[in-house]
Amino acid sequence: MSDIVERFLSIKNLVGIKRNEFCKRVGVSATTHDNYQKGKGTPKAPFLCKVCEEFCINGHWLLTGEGEVFMDESTTPPRPADPNLLNTGENINLIGLAQCGIDGWSQTMPIAINSSVPEFHKDYIAALTIGDSMVPAGILPGNIVYCDPRLQPSIGEPVFVMRRDAQQEESAGVKIYNGQDEKWIYLQGWLNKQGEKPQTEFCIQQLVSEISLIAPVVMIRRRV
Repeated sequence: MSDIVERFLSIKNLVGIKRNEFCKRVGVSATTHDNYQKGKGTPKAPFLCKVCEEFCINGHWLLTGEGEVFMDESTTPPRPADPNLLNTGENINLIGLAQCGIDGWSQTMPIAINSSVPEFHKDYIAALTIGDSMVPAGILPGNIVYCDPRLQPSIGEPVFVMRRDAQQEESAGVKIYNGQDEKWIYLQGWLNKQGEKPQTEFCIQQLVSEISLIAPVVMIRRRV
């Protein structure tokens, strides 16, 4: 494998994407990519130029290994906007799934409503979950939960909560919000799983004065 091919193949790791996405963005088949990896063939100059443009790669580095890997993006002309990208708040079709059959597949059914594209805001909180306390609510260990502190929580929904105790020690967790009054916030979780038994529910009363932040979970993502 030539040095140029080795640097070319390293780009996907440098920008933090998987092989299939890399191939799609630069317009090359997975088979061709794998052949390059096996030392079969070398990318042509026009193709390498496209790769440099796509990822703001310094062409001099790609060809010689010298200089910075990335170009200064401020000097790079912006790429045309993708006309197929939706803006926040635009709708996409919502597909309904009927109850699973014996083979595990569901029949689709039309639903006369649309689902809007989620908004991402600079105030969002992203938290990596640990433990089993929210598995019954569909939040698994290693999931990333995106939480919006601008929203008011609704009873029964998962929330990210931060608290400060009397010693001003700060801790956080993801729990089910079960309402509040002037003094208390009521939260729910589940104890760690023991064997095959269902997880046991627990409830917490937390002083409102000790809560520093509460943010409803608006999206859950499996960590990749």
